[in-house]
Amino acid sequence: MKNPFTPRFAIQPPLLVGRDEILADFEEALEDYGAPANASLITGPRGSGKTVLLHRFEELARQKKWQVLQVSTRPGILDELVSTHLPELLNQLEKPRKKLKQAGVTAFGTGGNLGWEAPPAPAPSFRSLLFRAADLAEQQGGGLLLTLDEVQREAIADLRVITQEVQHAFRENKRLVFAAAGLPRAVSDLLNDNVLTFLRRSERFVLGPVDPEDVRQALQVPAQQQGKPFSQEALDLAVEGTRGYPYLIQSVGRYSWDFARQKPEIGFKEAELGVAKARRKVGQLVHEPALAALSDIDRSFLAAMAVDRGPSKVADLIERLSISPQYANTYRQRLMEQEMVFSPRRGYLDFTLPYLREYLQEHAAREQFEA
Repeated sequence: MKNPFTPRFAIQPPLLVGRDEILADFEEALEDYGAPANASLITGPRGSGKTVLLHRFEELARQKKWQVLQVSTRPGILDELVSTHLPELLNQLEKPRKKLKQAGVTAFGTGGNLGWEAPPAPAPSFRSLLFRAADLAEQQGGGLLLTLDEVQREAIADLRVITQEVQHAFRENKRLVFAAAGLPRAVSDLLNDNVLTFLRRSERFVLGPVDPEDVRQALQVPAQQQGKPFSQEALDLAVEGTRGYPYLIQSVGRYSWDFARQKPEIGFKEAELGVAKARRKVGQLVHEPALAALSDIDRSFLAAMAVDRGPSKVADLIERLSISPQYANTYRQRLMEQEMVFSPRRGYLDFTLPYLREYLQEHAAREQFEA
């Protein structure tokens, strides 16, 4: 029996759960030009399912006969769109159209060539190619979906032009829908850019934890379909072990299944081992890169939080770090923008990423502040 779970980034899970409302909003944008999700920004921490959701947007668009232009954001992506991606799409869209043969200009239609050459056509611009693609896509019964994955500050010059032309397309009533995805810090940088004001008016989808009942379905349905269901106590443990985090749903499912490979069902022991292995993997693949992107001061602030067993009192953090309330508020705001922490109630902070507290504790946070 094949393991149905896929804990690889950007790979579609066997069952996408917890995003029904977002998908409904996006489907409305495909059907109604004035819908808010006509321009969408997806954000959330690593492993929260941003790329998976973007791919689901693309699937829904194709099902409705829309054309999809999908790119990963990087410096130079505008040139790639103009030189490669859009021309390839236009070539595909124009294939069904009847092509007219070019004939020489003749005098009175009798073959007397007037002897002048037509001026060279201007080089196509991003706007002209984008508008042409949207028009042809609409003529074929749909529209054009442009998706940008992994938006980043390093590509800000390209993003300025792309989003400005998308905005022009909206003004011209082109049948175009735009969706982009990125980490919170990258999205925050874009929203604060003085030129990218268009993005501030886009629909924003912040991906948080998945509801436990949805997690239960995401684990049990694929397992049952492949003939190796979770026992009830194993399922309860696995659901709790994921903490509603999309990457962990697939990871816990994958490793629990592997440990039960020679058994007819996934029992409590296999789920326990699966959760433990998934925790180690999330530390390596999610926590390490997330922490590496932070400043030393931000990491110290998180290490000070890790000393607590639950939500940290901001007043305690101020004392541990010997900082002023103003500095504490600066760190708090910065880490909240990056979806590293959240405030469960006034005066307290907690970790957004699952198992980050435990990861930091295992890496000497406790020794640093309890000496």
